[in-house]
Amino acid sequence: PAMSLKDIYQARGDVASYAALCERMGFSPKDCEHMAEMEKAKRRWKQALAWVEKGLALEPTRNWHNEDARSLDHMKPEILSHLGRKEDALAQSWADFKKQPSEFGYEAFMRYVPKGEQTRWHERAMEVATAGDLGLFMELCVKTKEWSRLAVRIQVATHDELEAVSHYCSEAAAEGLMKRDAAAAAKLYRAMGFRILNAKKSKYHGNALANFESARDLYRKA
Repeated sequence: PAMSLKDIYQARGDVASYAALCERMGFSPKDCEHMAEMEKAKRRWKQALAWVEKGLALEPTRNWHNEDARSLDHMKPEILSHLGRKEDALAQSWADFKKQPSEFGYEAFMRYVPKGEQTRWHERAMEVATAGDLGLFMELCVKTKEWSRLAVRIQVATHDELEAVSHYCSEAAAEGLMKRDAAAAAKLYRAMGFRILNAKKSKYHGNALANFESARDLYRKA
């Protein structure tokens, strides 16, 4: 019944009733996220920030399972920006990016970078991302057209590391590198072929063969 009431209060945008129920039942990060979203919808930014900060404070206190909240970190910079705290918004979104450098995080923090400083912040982001997750780095390089950085990272990566990256990341990176760095592209196609073989999915062996043929042709070109 409490969960049903929360759904009703959320649908009505009734923050007061939702909060009163949580006072009796206890707050979770997800509750704080819902109330922050309701306050955002009404453009009550100070109240929204208060709920975000309460939810973030609750997160590390225990394992919340399905009552955790994944968007509080991302909501905070937006709310800070609406409150006129542009520098704080940038600092928060940059901190989030450094925790897990990704295409999404890059887009998020670059929204708060002042005009004329995009190049400097882009360089900082790429330096941080170079030491991060390989698949996420590939996605970021494809988005930002950082082919030279991508080629260097691939050349120093082991075959096992490349084979662990999903095809979703590897394919776009390999296609982008084909005309720019044949050796790096070949190494990616090789990894994609072995990823299929290692998974022992015979119905995709045709794809593996195509990957190996691309790798062979690119290695010859290189």
